[in-house]
Amino acid sequence: MNTQPPRWLEALCEFSAHGLPEGDTVVGDLAEAYAERRVRTGRARAHVWYFTQALSMMLHRMPSSARAVGLDLIHGDVTVTLRSMARRPWLGLGVVLILPLATAATTAAV
Repeated sequence: MNTQPPRWLEALCEFSAHGLPEGDTVVGDLAEAYAERRVRTGRARAHVWYFTQALSMMLHRMPSSARAVGLDLIHGDVTVTLRSMARRPWLGLGVVLILPLATAATTAAV
């Protein structure tokens, strides 16, 4: 079984850690944690976890000028949303599928 993270996710992590003095170490540690999670929880959950880690690193590295505009609030919302979806992926998928159906039904009714 291949326990390496997908290349595109690994590239996202490397991009997020670019310029950090400990960037290579962080990427390596995440790859090791991914391998352990993949064995324990399965491929899909390990992918979601790895993606949320990369996204979290990117959001933490946002410039302070972007945070001053109010993106700190969005960062918090995105973080909570991704953590919730990682815990219950089927719920997030259900919301994503029901939203277009509800929009189409509302449009058709008008």
